[in-house]
Amino acid sequence: MDLSCSLSPLVYAELYHRLLIDVHKRNSTEQRLDMLGRDFEWLAELKRLYQTYWQWQVDNQACGDPANLTGVGPRHAQLAAWFTAPLRLLGPSAEFTGELVRSVVEAARRDLPAMVRSPESLRVSLVAWTVGQVRGDLDRAVPVVPAEMPDDNDVTLAYRGLLEHVADLPNSESEQWPEMIGSAILWRVAGIAEGLRPQPKRPNLEASLNALMAEVWDLMPGPLRTDLLGEWTDFRRMRNGFTHVAKAEDGYGFSEISERARKAGEVRLFVSGVTHFVCNEVSQRLATSDSLLGRDRMADEVIDEMAWAT
Repeated sequence: MDLSCSLSPLVYAELYHRLLIDVHKRNSTEQRLDMLGRDFEWLAELKRLYQTYWQWQVDNQACGDPANLTGVGPRHAQLAAWFTAPLRLLGPSAEFTGELVRSVVEAARRDLPAMVRSPESLRVSLVAWTVGQVRGDLDRAVPVVPAEMPDDNDVTLAYRGLLEHVADLPNSESEQWPEMIGSAILWRVAGIAEGLRPQPKRPNLEASLNALMAEVWDLMPGPLRTDLLGEWTDFRRMRNGFTHVAKAEDGYGFSEISERARKAGEVRLFVSGVTHFVCNEVSQRLATSDSLLGRDRMADEVIDEMAWAT
């Protein structure tokens, strides 16, 4: 499975349009442009190139069927994520994502009236201000392939495995999964959390989760934060129940939790949580680095790729 972030040119046209017109984000955008040695006119031209690219897709690729649409390569997402990462100072990105998704869908339906369901190339999501792409049918919000992965290779491989597993699951609230499908997700979520924030003496899931929640606190939408705070302690007990099977003191036995692993709603919340942890790791690095991280070269490559549209 290709797990690169491959979004439509329309997504980037709408995203950069919002960065150009939003006064609350202007200073951050201007600082990034200054680092590149470019200005708002350059960004406006980049937006125009994406609009032209999208129109070419509508006329020559879609042929009236949105399913024929494809996304552009991951460097486009990586450049966009570098622009959006400093916006983490503004708090959660959920409102921005909602507005962006609406504008993308509205624009796509104007050009493709037959579109009923958005193809994956249009399914953008910004989690903790990291640009990403929603994959599969499980949910409208998860799982998310971020523009780039965390630096830690072990965490990256573990998260990619979770993506592969979850992206193939159906969206079903009525039918039950086989128990191992859900328990594998819960186990992997716990492993990624401990991998992101390993504890000094020995693994301690509760301590890792507490550290991660503290870091992502201001970037997580309030309802999701509330739901997770009420569930993480129970989640640790569930993980231990799946691990040891036999019931331990202040814990669960396998028979008490196996049914919970069969239900999409029981695991979706924890997938959302670990998605925020991973995406926060990415945007934090992109926002705080003093280096361009190769974005000057990437900006030239993105423009060159679309030179035919000038």
